[in-house]
Amino acid sequence: MKRAPLLLAFAILVGCSGRPATMLASTSPLPPGVRGTIPTKGSDCQYRLLGLIPITTSPSTQSALEEAKEEAEVDVLTDVTVDENWGYYLLFSNNCVRVQGLGVERSAVAGRVSERQMW
Repeated sequence: MKRAPLLLAFAILVGCSGRPATMLASTSPLPPGVRGTIPTKGSDCQYRLLGLIPITTSPSTQSALEEAKEEAEVDVLTDVTVDENWGYYLLFSNNCVRVQGLGVERSAVAGRVSERQMW
């Protein structure tokens, strides 16, 4: 029973939360029938000391998408999900944007993809 106050204090000081995922069909307009086949993911995070003092810059969805594209060596992603979560710990906190999707092979879109990128 002596541990109960300690566990309660720990539970109050540590926690996490998240925001439901956002889904995108594609990061760029694609011709009919072209789909991604290469699984990939990317993330961008911000860390704060004591939950107040920023150590890194704010997380960016664009940076997470670029990381996912670089990992798969592709220019376009399909079936994209974007989610954001926060973690609060004893001495620091973090806020991360995570992206998952399927990369479209460059040969499948060469010369057929619009130059206009949505993301």
